[in-house]
Amino acid sequence: MKPVSVGQVLAFMEQWAPQDLAESWDNPGLLVDCGAPVAGILTALEVTGPVIREAAEEGCGLIVCHHPVIFHPLKQMGPQDLAFLLAQRGISVKLYEMKPEKRTPAHHTDAFAELCCSNSLRGAGLENAVGLLKEELRQLGSLILSCADATRVEAGGALAVDRHGFANLVTERIRSHPNITVIPGEVTAIPEGEVVVASGPLTSDALAETLETLLGEGCGLHFYDAAAPLVSAASVDMESAWFGSRYDKGTADYVNCPMTEEEYAAFWEALTTAQEAEVHGFEDSQVFEGCMPVEVMARRGRDTLRYGPLKPRGLKDPRTGKEPYAVVQLRRDNAQGSIYNLVGFQTHLRFPEQKRVF
Repeated sequence: MKPVSVGQVLAFMEQWAPQDLAESWDNPGLLVDCGAPVAGILTALEVTGPVIREAAEEGCGLIVCHHPVIFHPLKQMGPQDLAFLLAQRGISVKLYEMKPEKRTPAHHTDAFAELCCSNSLRGAGLENAVGLLKEELRQLGSLILSCADATRVEAGGALAVDRHGFANLVTERIRSHPNITVIPGEVTAIPEGEVVVASGPLTSDALAETLETLLGEGCGLHFYDAAAPLVSAASVDMESAWFGSRYDKGTADYVNCPMTEEEYAAFWEALTTAQEAEVHGFEDSQVFEGCMPVEVMARRGRDTLRYGPLKPRGLKDPRTGKEPYAVVQLRRDNAQGSIYNLVGFQTHLRFPEQKRVF
C-alpha cells in the first residue's frame, strides 16, 4: 500500500459516514493522531491490547474501529504506571516524587502507590466493566496490575491487595528500572517541555494552586478524605461471626458479623451522633458520592446502611439459616490475615470516636 496521510483516509470515510450524522453522545472521528504517513490500516470492533500489538506487527499505522477508543473521560492513570509503561518501551523517564522529603497529612509511608483508604481495587470478574478494564491493563503490561496480582489477598470476586506489600513492590520495580530516574522533592510548577502531570488525589498545596491558576476559576479540583478502619483478626468474635460470601458465590473470604435489630439501632445512634475530625486545608468539606463516609450515609436515614454496606441480602447465618437484620463484612487487609478492614466503612470520625463506635 502506498503511504497516505490520515487526512486522506478521513476524507474518504467522510464520503460515506459524515460526522454530522453522529449522535450527540457519540465520539466519532480522529481520536489519536501521531502525524505520520499511513502505510497500512487495521480494522477492528474496538481497540484492545491484542489489536494494538497486531497493528504493530503488521506495520499498520492506523486503526479504524467501530467503538471509539476514547468515549468516557479518562478517570485516572497513576504516575508510576505511566512511567513504567514508557520505560518499558525504551523511553527514558524522570519521575518526580515529593516523598520522602515531603508528605501530605494523609501519607504515612515513603512508598510509591500508597493506599490511603481501602485495599480493594474493586471487581475482578470479566463480566463487569471494572474487571474487564483490569484485564486490558494486564495485557498492556500495567505495573500496577502486575504488582496487585502478586500481592493479592482473598476477597471473593474483588481484587484486594496487601497494602504494604503492594506499595513496596511498586516502589522496588520503579526504583530498579534502568530507564527511570527518580528525582525526590516537591514540584511546585509545571516544568518546561514534554511532561505528564499525574500527581494523584494527594497533590501538594503548591502544585494544586499552580494547576488551579492554569485551569482557571471553578476548575473543580477537590480532595475528599476518609480513612478505612482496620481491626485485628484476634479481636473478632468468631462464636458469632462466620466466613462466607454473598449468595455463596466464589470462595468464603469475608468475615460476616451479624447484628440484631437492637444492636443495629444502638450502632446507628452512636454513629450518627459521633464527632467528626476537623477538615484539613487540603480537604474538601463536601462528600464524594462514590466514596461516602459511613456516618454521612447513616444520617440519610435509619435504614440506609441496611441497603448499603450493611445489607444482609444473600448472607445466611449458618447458625440460624436466616439472614440477619444487618451484617458488617470484614475483608483481609494483609497477607498474614492478621488485619481486616471494615468493608464500606470509610469514615471521617475522630480516632477516639472510631474506637468507641466501631
